[in-house]
Amino acid sequence: MNTNHPSAQPNRSWDTRMKDLWATRPYRLPDEEGGNAIFAGVCEGIAVRYQVDPTLIRVLLALISIFGLGSGFFIYFLCYLIFPLPSTKRSPWEDILDGHGSFGAWAALILLVLVSLGSAGSSAVLSLVAMLILFWFLYERQPYPPTSPGSEAAISSDVPLSGDPHHRTPPAWDPLGTAPFAWDLPEPGPRPEEGQSPSSHRKLWKIILGAAAVVGIVTVGLGSLIFSWNVAHHFSPSLGDQTITVNQVDGLASHYESSVGDLSLDLTNLPALDKDTTITIKSGVGDVDLYLPKTVPVEVNCAGGIGDRECGVFPAQDASNSAKLTVDLHSAVGDFSVHPPQS
Repeated sequence: MNTNHPSAQPNRSWDTRMKDLWATRPYRLPDEEGGNAIFAGVCEGIAVRYQVDPTLIRVLLALISIFGLGSGFFIYFLCYLIFPLPSTKRSPWEDILDGHGSFGAWAALILLVLVSLGSAGSSAVLSLVAMLILFWFLYERQPYPPTSPGSEAAISSDVPLSGDPHHRTPPAWDPLGTAPFAWDLPEPGPRPEEGQSPSSHRKLWKIILGAAAVVGIVTVGLGSLIFSWNVAHHFSPSLGDQTITVNQVDGLASHYESSVGDLSLDLTNLPALDKDTTITIKSGVGDVDLYLPKTVPVEVNCAGGIGDRECGVFPAQDASNSAKLTVDLHSAVGDFSVHPPQS
């Protein structure tokens, strides 16, 4: 067994490793480059470069997109722009800088900017940090590309040895032989000469699928933008549990907000109101408890959200001439409970 495993990197400075991380970044492997990509070959390229399952990369990006306000899209678009193609050794970003950017390159750049603005910068920065950490760990695990000579991983149990009568030579895009199930894919061929074109129905399908993909990406990107804007503008950055008690009319605020954590609003001793009053309660993630006043009738209106809701009209326990208090509740995730005053 070779003790000088490629993952061991003694006496290498931080700067050297960072430069190597960039220099050995993955290629993008779309179908036309001989890959087995679902979309643009980003996940396939990462999987081949770092010798991991592409499905794992796809699931990871999907989870980041769902729980990170579209952060996965930011990572994907960024990787699309900076990963070169094996055939040209150039990335879409380099083509844009040289004034030869394709439609896909410009679309990815525009969507990257939209997602960044939509998350108010925070999600984009966190996504970039998460991506760097992920690539750093993958690089430490597999610092050299698959084409690096002398790597023990070049011999795989799935690939017959040269003496085997059923020996098959891996294609250029999979030199380690880690994906023999995809070896039947055609190698990228020369560009067709002028005058040659694919069959009309195949070309039509490519146009339809390409247009659908662009529309889907734009829709998702704009959806992430709108959703992120709504979250940033409708929820304050308050964290932790809050307990608020109001005993005076002048102390009753028009808005009560909580981003993450439980919110308890105690109006038990609120005096009678001179005029109808409306307050708004906004909660991101957490339970909300409302303790009703003794002398003020309350109407609770609930809007959307996930969790149990107690809404409706609650008459005053003690007879009084108080005006009505209306409570508008906006809660994303969490239960809303109404507690009548104790006798």
